[in-house]
Amino acid sequence: MTDEEIKTYVTGRIDALLDGMTDVASLPQAEPDGGTTLPFVKGGRLVAAPVAALGGGADDGALTVEEIDAAIASA
Repeated sequence: MTDEEIKTYVTGRIDALLDGMTDVASLPQAEPDGGTTLPFVKGGRLVAAPVAALGGGADDGALTVEEIDAAIASA
């Protein structure tokens, strides 16, 4: 491969990765709430879930998407 082909390939791969990412800095900002909620990105928007509603994950592990969705819906 030539240098130009490598550059084109790498640029294309980086662009593909960036297309699937959400730029959190460009999302609307929420008002500070004294640390009682955690922010999540859902549907391209910054949403928050109350910490008390999150509880623990199954077997005290990581929270599932369904558990986070339920906490956001209860907010």
